[in-house]
Amino acid sequence: MFAGLELMSQAHPSEPHWYLAWLGVDRGNQGYGLGTDLLTRRLAEVDATRQPAFLETPNPRTIPFYEHHGFTEVGRTQAGDGPPITFMYTPAR
Repeated sequence: MFAGLELMSQAHPSEPHWYLAWLGVDRGNQGYGLGTDLLTRRLAEVDATRQPAFLETPNPRTIPFYEHHGFTEVGRTQAGDGPPITFMYTPAR
């Protein structure tokens, strides 16, 4: 576990940035635009500061969702038997 956390820490951008730690919608409420609404509101705050944003996702199904909102994959890691972690970044807008 600690090896995975160290890899994740090393992947963060060195410049000031927003770290979007968790975003989730209950499975029964998915498909109604709630995730898009949550992320759009958060990215509006990020954009107001003119800083980039960074996130990690252990769920490959969410990568297209984040890409749709301007994120690009900047790396990937896996520690032991844990899930692969994808690092995603969007520049300052």
